[in-house]
Amino acid sequence: MNGIGEIMNNRRIPPESVADFIKSPSAFLDASLVNLDLGFSVRVLGVGKIKHMDFGGLGQGESDWFGVESSASPPEIINKLVKSHEELSELQDKIDAAYSQGAHTIDYQGESVDVSDHDKVKSILGKVATSLDKPEESRTFPEDTATMNETQVGVIVKDAEDIGEALLEKLKHYNIQRQPDWEAYARQPFPHQEEGVNWMLKLIELSALDDTDSFDRIQGGLLADDMGLGKTYMSLVAINEYLYHRKLQGLPEKPVLIVAPLSLLENWEQEVSLTYKSIPFKDVKVLQSGRDLAEFKKKGEKRESVQASELLNEEGQMEPDKIRFALHVGPDAGVKRLDINRRFVITTYQTLRDYQFSLCLVDWGMVIFDEAQNLKNPNTLQTHAAKGLNSDIKILATGTPVENSLGDFWCLMDTAQPGLLGDWPYFRDRWVTPILRAGDEEKDSVREAVGKDLREAVGDFMLRRIKEDQLAGLPPKSILSGVPTASHGASYNPKLSAFMNGSQLSAYNEAIDQYRKRRAEEEDVRGFALSTLQSLRAISLHPRVNEPLQSLVCKPDSYRTIMSESVKMKVTLDVLDEIRSAQEKVIIFILSKNVQRFMKVWIDKIYGLDVSIINGDTSAVERKGDTLTRRGLIEQFENVDGFNIIIMSPVAAGVGLTVVGANHVIHLERHWNPAKEAQATDRIYRIGQKKDVYIHIPTALHPEFDSFDVHLDKLLSGKLLLKDAVVTTDAVSESEVMRSLGLD
Repeated sequence: MNGIGEIMNNRRIPPESVADFIKSPSAFLDASLVNLDLGFSVRVLGVGKIKHMDFGGLGQGESDWFGVESSASPPEIINKLVKSHEELSELQDKIDAAYSQGAHTIDYQGESVDVSDHDKVKSILGKVATSLDKPEESRTFPEDTATMNETQVGVIVKDAEDIGEALLEKLKHYNIQRQPDWEAYARQPFPHQEEGVNWMLKLIELSALDDTDSFDRIQGGLLADDMGLGKTYMSLVAINEYLYHRKLQGLPEKPVLIVAPLSLLENWEQEVSLTYKSIPFKDVKVLQSGRDLAEFKKKGEKRESVQASELLNEEGQMEPDKIRFALHVGPDAGVKRLDINRRFVITTYQTLRDYQFSLCLVDWGMVIFDEAQNLKNPNTLQTHAAKGLNSDIKILATGTPVENSLGDFWCLMDTAQPGLLGDWPYFRDRWVTPILRAGDEEKDSVREAVGKDLREAVGDFMLRRIKEDQLAGLPPKSILSGVPTASHGASYNPKLSAFMNGSQLSAYNEAIDQYRKRRAEEEDVRGFALSTLQSLRAISLHPRVNEPLQSLVCKPDSYRTIMSESVKMKVTLDVLDEIRSAQEKVIIFILSKNVQRFMKVWIDKIYGLDVSIINGDTSAVERKGDTLTRRGLIEQFENVDGFNIIIMSPVAAGVGLTVVGANHVIHLERHWNPAKEAQATDRIYRIGQKKDVYIHIPTALHPEFDSFDVHLDKLLSGKLLLKDAVVTTDAVSESEVMRSLGLD
């Protein structure tokens, strides 16, 4: 009766909601009476045209593989570079950043590409996307679809005016008031996990004590633990403690938002069921196409990320009454309301981008950004949306707080605790510029000094632990490489390499000869150099890699012979034979889909298996009528007794997934980004791994000069330490890690 009185006296039921009210009045009243504020956060200035910031000048470009000092490659090279939607998204991100800075070239896969002709580049990217022919829901982290447009409409956020140095002292000297009741959890923590939960509780309690609507309060932190230390588990414990703390104080138990890569939505659902003895949430909603998104979408409304730019006023902003909110939020939404107490919402970075206005209206309790390195670019709509979310506390969880440069680190910290490191110009002048200006003899000492200063400036707003230091029972990990000059944690194993011969050597030499001839005849051969590089990469895998699949699988009895036409695959077979003898399991990482396909056919026949492939086409979330999801395929792989093989893309399966049933990794086709390669490796080197771990890097050598594989190893080793590719040791203060950031 109180609810009815509230509705009659204070609420208006919209005409479109009357039927819902009549059908289920109690549910409608429950949703209408939720005591949650609705409105943008103090950081959101409004909705309008996103102004791109200059985020360049962070380092020096890489020299190309052939030492050609000339103009950039033509944009048509993109057709040869991009082999998956993951790579297309990465390339679009680079082009977007270049345009925002007024640049006409980008560095991609070791070569400069001319992107000055916007229309031509847009046309090429569109054709590439069409040719990839992949379902939209299986794309991994598509960046802003408006990348190539002149105007992007999104939430406009402001920077902090002052440096938050006082917050450091406040956090440093505070002790949490209440320890978690660990008996309420189905799994007990490791010591480092208990420490991590207490770190988050300190942020939560301080945020509640200083509940002012301004920048001058504790807003969040960066959980930058090494991969495999249990950031998901720690986050779920902290969420439960937050809700319980609110309940004790008689405050609304606000909804919680998890933003994660598409591939990890299913993992978060599973972790919820595994962490608690009694699930503390009213319900769990997956805000994703094919799941629960349709339940909360307003009929007829388009995605908010495609708001028409013509609705902007002269100042480039959108009047509040013109904003079209596409999700049902607020009390008038009734039973369709998204933001109700104790609701646990899981969504993707793409959905956050597409429905940012609605999601930024919600009064969230906690927001957890999983694999938060996806917010490293301040010029994307998803980063603007993340900064604009209204919440009591934000936790950014990532094992790679620095992927490419110190700029990544600034953007993450600016999302978690704006003002702590100042705005971008201040950060760049204080921490980046000194390194760039240092002479060769003083660079190491300057890096070390800058790193220590940055560590002190971040203080307890970042928690960073390294796996080897925290998990006493973690088994040894050996990186075995076929590169004779292997270094940075890898040991040379001559069994993993061989000199090319026969058709493979002939094809390789022919590609080199064609390049040398072209270079002798023409002044500008950068475009041809890059296409040659791609050919050498393919030939190193197998000389017949570009042949139709049918021609490679037409003689099942000779699969070993066909594979052995490539010395790289021949040594891979030797490794697989040894793993089979030990009755252990292995992941083979391959980038190219066609190579994934014929490798599966060959291996199935040779070893009598039914090998699964996990790539961008593999469903990340369960849908009606689907085959097994990524998590389901991994469980199927691990449930086989003894020897088994699974093929994965290092991009699609490179984050979040745990595959401790395997203790071997073979990097057959290495990723250009060493951080992504290390992320892929870490699928098996995590909590729960009981066996010694072995990372195998097969290598094709050339009898006369350094081969493609050797050059690639040098490039990766020079860019990031292989062992520490996802570890910013001691919070970016170590000189070798600073070097790995590309700040030479």
